[in-house]
Amino acid sequence: MVKVVRDYTGVRRDGRRALHVAESAASDLGSVPVPEQVLGAPSAPQAPPPASAVDVSLAGPFDLMRARRLDSICWLNQPEHSLNRAPALASPLGAVARWSDSRPVVLIGQEASQLAGYAEFHPILPDLRWQLVALGATADRTDPLTVWIPILEHGTRAAGEAGVKRLYARAPDLTQIGDGLRAAGYSAYANEVIFVAENPVARTAGIDVREQERADTWAVHQLYNSSVPKEVLYAEAFTSHRWELLNGRKLFSKTARAWITEKNQTPVAYARCTSLQRRHVLDVMSDPGHLDEMAALIDEVLLRIKRDGPLSKIYCTVRGYEMDLERVLLERNFRPCFSQDLFVRYTTAPLRVMTAEIVFSDAEAGERARRRVPVYLSSAERND
Repeated sequence: MVKVVRDYTGVRRDGRRALHVAESAASDLGSVPVPEQVLGAPSAPQAPPPASAVDVSLAGPFDLMRARRLDSICWLNQPEHSLNRAPALASPLGAVARWSDSRPVVLIGQEASQLAGYAEFHPILPDLRWQLVALGATADRTDPLTVWIPILEHGTRAAGEAGVKRLYARAPDLTQIGDGLRAAGYSAYANEVIFVAENPVARTAGIDVREQERADTWAVHQLYNSSVPKEVLYAEAFTSHRWELLNGRKLFSKTARAWITEKNQTPVAYARCTSLQRRHVLDVMSDPGHLDEMAALIDEVLLRIKRDGPLSKIYCTVRGYEMDLERVLLERNFRPCFSQDLFVRYTTAPLRVMTAEIVFSDAEAGERARRRVPVYLSSAERND
């Protein structure tokens, strides 16, 4: 059974904010190449393009090299993708060599034996849900939806065969990428704005916080349940493992730290910082009514990051239902640079047919035994 998720975009966004985000998107995220033909938003909703003879298959090592040389490649998993500093070909080729469940899945689409486009999915731990991280098409293609839609539909079937229940994607707001995802059966459940700062400023001296421990995952998960709308809870379906910290401490691997603000031994504000070299991605959430504690926690995190050394950029995502944080980030020298929609796609659950085993026997069916009086009755009661 396919579950339909109601479109949830959070609070209403006025035209001025959307225009400001659209004007600053191209200049702030230099590591997010978005083709010009993709950025053109249609004036009216377009019907799905006619089906074309696109042959979709799993990419091999040679196909990966051809796909990464396409001129029009859109990196969708932002801002986490900004932390990936590996060369373009190193990540997928190295993952294909490692035969594990978490290796990327790359699908290519060909027309007349010519590469037309590709899509790259990354299984995300701990439940190995698929995250769409890249879409590509040839530069001479005027309508990339004709190749993206068949690839995305094939990816849904491949995920269902692998036992994956959900696929997720992020798409720039008001682009053809979102149109392709909707045509392929994806549903938008939230919207978020990415803020970036090159020289953030802490407004206060911070507060007393403590670092997250292994036993805090359940408490942080309860904070998430109380601060997120039900539509988002059902769409993301996170478990407590979502808040476990990474163990990698190598020089060229991501590191993660998290801090908690408590009241009456209950978390009311949470901040996690994922870092690679001098780039940082900040993930924050707070209980409704504790915006001041969240602002003080952000100041404390900024002070600790600066004590570790100079930083290049720090990103923070704010969703539509928590836009109260916008004022807090603007006061600390953050600026909005990118707006995107969050999508989810449910796969069809595999059906298990229970077969009854038939056993043949030569013995004839015996006569049904007569009903007898219970043995605990006395002889006098039996005669009655």
